[in-house]
Amino acid sequence: MLDTQDPSLRICPDFMSDEFADDRRDLTSAECTEAAAARLLERVWKVNHRNEVARWQQRREEEGIRVAEAMRLQAEQQVESRKAAELDAEEARKEERKKNRTKYLHIDPLRGPPTEALEIIAPYAQCKLDKGSYVEMWYFTNEGIAEATKSVGQTEDESMHPIIDPITNVTAWVPAAAKRAPGSMFKNDEEITMEQISIASPRMLLAMEAAAWPDERVNMMANLWGKLLGHKKRSSANAIDIKSLITYQAEQRRKWHLAIATPRGAWNIGIISEEVLKEVSDEVYQRDREKKDRELRAKVSLPLS
Repeated sequence: MLDTQDPSLRICPDFMSDEFADDRRDLTSAECTEAAAARLLERVWKVNHRNEVARWQQRREEEGIRVAEAMRLQAEQQVESRKAAELDAEEARKEERKKNRTKYLHIDPLRGPPTEALEIIAPYAQCKLDKGSYVEMWYFTNEGIAEATKSVGQTEDESMHPIIDPITNVTAWVPAAAKRAPGSMFKNDEEITMEQISIASPRMLLAMEAAAWPDERVNMMANLWGKLLGHKKRSSANAIDIKSLITYQAEQRRKWHLAIATPRGAWNIGIISEEVLKEVSDEVYQRDREKKDRELRAKVSLPLS
């Protein structure tokens, strides 16, 4: 610890004073008078004083260096602490923006209310598309859009619910936003109409692009729906032909998604296989005949009134 009193400010004492009488007496002899003894004491004091001043100045410089270094380290630590706090705050802001993304989406202040109807995709369908998974076309029909519009706000529900994947039949726990709303007018792909496919397919393609699906997959889907909508069976008066096209796209899409993760992988779903379409048509015809036979038997078995 540095002495706070500067030794250079000390004044050489009067060694001829009574205070130093004993010191002078110790040095006085036949060869050294009392005055000479006082001068000797003064010289010794000055030598010691100079040494003490030099040591004090050295310690003062060292103390100054130590204090300066401590202040520098403290300043660096404060800068690092501030940077760390800023990084933590930035990470917290990013996490907040990620967690509540819709809260921070830009809204054009010059844009007025839209005159056209809003097309809101159900959270369940959006979650499926974001993962590149299979999702039914009904969500992109007018009925599906209307159902999603009525369900606005369900995306805020963070509770977990079980859901069965329609492709793998595996049960998983997912957020409520990723689960189909109960009580909806949902229809499987085989149950929708060609008119609904013509309306839903463009919306679905746009949603796939927005979900960053690879271009080749989007193009395959576009070819699938485009070729089916332009197929010769589309203009047939036979309901079986129309149902065959609907069933073909439903089965092909489910099988295609399932095959993606298999060793052999999926195929170009945009290529329409007339052979597969004929098999589907035969199955549709068979199911239709069986249904009509059941209905006929039910009528025949009714008791006469």
